[in-house]
Amino acid sequence: MQPRNGTYSDPDIAGGGQIYAQVCHVAAYLGFITGATPSEVFARFHNDGEAVDIYDVINLKMSDSSVVSIASTGATSTIRRDYEIRLYDTDGMLFLDLWAGHMEFVPMSGEPVRYAGLSPNEIYPEKAPAWNLIDSILDPTRNLAPATLGQNAMEVVECACRSAKTGSNVCVPSRRFGAI
Repeated sequence: MQPRNGTYSDPDIAGGGQIYAQVCHVAAYLGFITGATPSEVFARFHNDGEAVDIYDVINLKMSDSSVVSIASTGATSTIRRDYEIRLYDTDGMLFLDLWAGHMEFVPMSGEPVRYAGLSPNEIYPEKAPAWNLIDSILDPTRNLAPATLGQNAMEVVECACRSAKTGSNVCVPSRRFGAI
């Protein structure tokens, strides 16, 4: 089964482009790795002459006062994939290369620590979402993808779309369903 032409590029079907196709995953991942929720969003989108956004840049303020920058595009090389995350704090920087399955901690002083890489199946566990759904139905305490992560994602997407349209910073409404 393949997506229809226009599934990702027709705004009447998709609503938007990169923001819905990929940024939503990054926005959910933020809550997963930080435990924080978005509180403010500022975004710029560029369509590059297309009907939906191709290039997205989003800046967020999180509930723990940290700041986040997301840059994403659907116009990527067919031979190289980059999905990098860099987390900075007073002790150093944690670098994650999610496509290659590498993690490295670079301290403010001292030698970097490179952790063992992941196997291809660990990098992209193809059937894991389906198995998680089944496990969650059988035992809700085993759910590895709580609804709050999806809520984070949709708050970022909705506020980013509003921000890109208005050119203004958008405050995320108060939580209706609780925190992570």
